Amino acid sequence: MSKIIKSPSVIESAGNKPKIIREYFGRVNSESDELSIAKMTSPQGWIEPGQTPEFNEYTFVLKGILKVETESENFEVKTGEAILTEKGEWIRYSTPFEETEYIAICIPAFSPNMVHRDDEEKLDKNFNYVEVLRTYSQVDIAMIKSLLDGNIDYYFHGENFMSIRPLLEPSILMVNENDLADVKELLKDFELNFMGVSLKEEDEDKNEDE
Repeated sequence: MSKIIKSPSVIESAGNKPKIIREYFGRVNSESDELSIAKMTSPQGWIEPGQTPEFNEYTFVLKGILKVETESENFEVKTGEAILTEKGEWIRYSTPFEETEYIAICIPAFSPNMVHRDDEEKLDKNFNYVEVLRTYSQVDIAMIKSLLDGNIDYYFHGENFMSIRPLLEPSILMVNENDLADVKELLKDFELNFMGVSLKEEDEDKNEDE
């Protein structure tokens, strides 16, 4: 029998910032347990605890960039792209770059009892990342990683894209704003190898303008 859903139910979200979850089909809004379909609106800087769910999740990004971490690889799922994460796999979702809207389909339907989240108290509540520099060089990236690994909360935005289509878009070093002062100190004498833009160069330009 056909059934129209005239409005969704708003579901409470997990994470360091409020995220709007509008469930159209699922255990709450349609009393169905075979699958759930929800639209997410996630603010910039949102992150939720990692999870090992008992359901497959199919995610389609409508606008923005969804970061998906697994034990073996990290993904940046952009507007118009989709990703499948399988049950029993550890994953963590976040939107560090910008506000992001996406559709999530869970089979079977999402349930708090089936998601098996990590301890939320261990989650870094400050997930605001800021840009430090841009580079087109894999050599730069390797050297910067050697300086920051183990000490700094950071990642390279667009690093995977660079390996496929180099020189079209730079890789961007993003760091947790709590670590920004330490990163500037660690990288103050670092010179980019090729077609890079560093904080040092930007600061010099600003001083010349003044």
